[in-house]
Amino acid sequence: MDAVIAQTLNHFYTLIYTQAVAFNLTFFPSPATASQALSSVCTTIYNYSPENLQLYYDKFVSLPVQSNIIPVFLALFVLYTLFSIILMTVRGIMRMVYNFIRFSLMVMMIVVLLYITREYLDQGAPALYSMFEAWIQGTKSSVPPFVVQSQ
Repeated sequence: MDAVIAQTLNHFYTLIYTQAVAFNLTFFPSPATASQALSSVCTTIYNYSPENLQLYYDKFVSLPVQSNIIPVFLALFVLYTLFSIILMTVRGIMRMVYNFIRFSLMVMMIVVLLYITREYLDQGAPALYSMFEAWIQGTKSSVPPFVVQSQ
């Protein structure tokens, strides 16, 4: 599989290089030079990587090249389904926490409003009485609303 990837990258770079030469862009290195440099860089990275990564890389390289594409699509579908389920679960938990905080803030605001209203009514609530007096009695009051009368 490593040879297949290297060959594919080499063909890809050769295509780009020929297109660049056609447009008179000469600052790209030749495909042989680029292939040799990339090979040495990859070898250096592989040699200095941790042993666990080298083990996984060796397992990945030893996989056979799939000529049948259906198992690959099936594996991608299964992985996408698992990803979607995990993402749905995480989003659900985040929404639950967010909505709990939002609901708690709303309840707190209502409780604070009721507490302030109760304290206001315990002091006599002159503004509320003058505001709703005309509506409750059905006649228009001579006292305008929101005016606190002195006694």
